[in-house]
Order: sequence, then structure tokens, then C-alpha cells
Amino acid sequence: MAKELPPFEDRDAFAANAAGELSPAQREALAQRRFGAILATALVGGGLLLAALVFVMSALERAREAGGASSPGVSAGALVGAALLGAVVLAFAWIVCLQAPRAVTLSRELRRGELARATCAVAWRRDGYYADVPERRFWGDYGVCLEPGRYTWHYLAASGQLLSAARVDDEDSRPAQRQALRDALRSSEAALLANQRGQLHPEQARRLLLRRLLREALWLLLVGVTPLLLAALVASADPISEVWWLVSLLAGVGLWLSVRVARRVMDVIRDVRGGAVARHSGRAQKRIETRTTVVEGKAHTTVQSRLMIGERAFEHSRALYNALLPGAAYTVYFGPRTEVIVGVELADAAADDAVA
Repeated sequence: MAKELPPFEDRDAFAANAAGELSPAQREALAQRRFGAILATALVGGGLLLAALVFVMSALERAREAGGASSPGVSAGALVGAALLGAVVLAFAWIVCLQAPRAVTLSRELRRGELARATCAVAWRRDGYYADVPERRFWGDYGVCLEPGRYTWHYLAASGQLLSAARVDDEDSRPAQRQALRDALRSSEAALLANQRGQLHPEQARRLLLRRLLREALWLLLVGVTPLLLAALVASADPISEVWWLVSLLAGVGLWLSVRVARRVMDVIRDVRGGAVARHSGRAQKRIETRTTVVEGKAHTTVQSRLMIGERAFEHSRALYNALLPGAAYTVYFGPRTEVIVGVELADAAADDAVA
């Protein structure tokens, strides 16, 4: 995995940027990103050329087989194959168009080190905290993990890549953080008051039912019903005596997955009917976990975000993950069985000391 840039509030990085230079850690991280952009361009460009070569060779082979006929017929399969290949070529070309300019821009910025400076606010917008620097152009995510307020920013002049920041105001950011937490969960002050009394608010119950049951229904259709349908198709296509083991395996997997999904559905219903919430306090921790598995000799890497309050992990949405600031103390309210967070608030001073 590529090396990450130092945190925005890193003092050494800010001091180096204020002097018009990149810090050693920033230069190393940007160099790795440049290498990744160049590698992506080379790999995708190679794939693009290979796809074009395959297409040309296939066309020449069909022309040769046609024996020079003036109007050879074109099958539907050939048209579909050409359309799919064309889509792949266009996708590869689009990626090259994105990665090649990025590699060129990073190379120029590492060579010249042209930095810009601006003062602007960090505020919550829909699904995260964003730095609004109107002067900059930036490929990538504008999101930042900082308290709302005004900051002085250093960023790369050409691409707009944010480098470092220092807060320049002393206003209390807690009201803005509370509003961000409510927006992230689409909750209200009344719902939070009900959670503080240990109750599940009706709007939270409706949201839990609609979202969770819909997701579980789709999951049941994909992982539960599909194996059963495959088992039925296999049984009808071949003599059951020859493929009984495959039919039994598919049916067993389908039934097992269906039972697991049904149990999760019952947990949602019990939480809603019970009308109570559990609570837990702790400091927020965010982790990005990378897992690599090898299947049939090929490595597959998955990146997953992990949200923990204290030492306890919770399921989360993107907005909730972005609304919680690492190291800050929170109290979360969740379903006792599903452990789905329905409410969250900043911990008070006493709780903050307790979870330190």
C-alpha cells in the first residue's frame, strides 16, 4: 500500500510548507503516488493495446475465413463480442486519460515544489467534513478529518493536493459537531433525548426496519434463493442420480444462508419491538484494514474501514465514519441485538475523563 501523507496538523510538515518546501515524509508519499500513477497508466495502456490487437487479429481472421467475399455475414455473437471489447477499450482509455495527467502533474510538482496558501473553513456537507478552498483545482477527495472551524492550508498549486493545516480560530466547534452527527444518522434532537432515556425513537425504528429489512431481503435473494434455484436447475437438467451430490450441496448452502439471514431479520424485529437501546462510551478509532487472499494462484486485496468506539467495533455508514473524529469521546446508542448505531453524541467532560 502506498505511503500516506502526514496528518494535516503535523507541525513539522506545516513548518516546512510555510517555508515553501515539502517535508521529507510528504515528498516520499508523493513520490510513491507518482509511481502508482505511472504503473497504472502503463498497465492499463498495455491492456488497451492488447485488447486492440486482439480485436484487429480477430477481424483479420474472420476476413480470411470469409475467403474475400464481398459481403460476409456478421453473426449476433460477433456483434456482441465486438461491443463488449469496445466497452473494455473505452474503459481502459478513460483510466489512462485520468492517470496519465496525474502522473505528469505529480512529477512536475515533485520537481518544482510549487506550494500555495489559503485560509478557509472546514464544514460538514452531507457525508463528511470538507475544506472549501475555492482557488484550488484538485483530483480526488476533498474530505478532511478535522474539527469544523477556520484553518490556514498549504497545498500543491497545480493539483490542489492538501498538505498541511493549522487552525486560526478558537470558536467552540461542538455545536457544529453535534449537528454533523445528527445529519450523518438523519436523526433529530427528539430521537437523541429518547435514546438518553434508553428508548428507541419511532423514527429510528422505522429507519431500522426499512433499511435493514430491505438489505436483508436482497441478501437473502442473492445468497439464499440463488443456490436453491441452481440446485433445482441442475436437478432438472441431468439425472438426479448422477448429480445428487451437487444438488445436495447447493440446497444445503442455500438453506444454511437463508437461516442466517432469517436470524438477522428476527434480531431487527426484536430490537424494534423491544423499543430499547444500549449505550457505550469511548474514544473513536478509525482503521483501514487491508486483507489479501490467494484464490487459484491469484492475489485479491480488499480494503475495509473499521470503526471502533473504545475497544468495541460497530457497523457504520460512510457518513457516520466521516462524522466521528479520531480520539474524540462519544456515547453511541445501538440496538441490543443488531448492534446497529441509531444515535450518537459527544461525551460530556465526565465521560471524557472516564474513557481517557
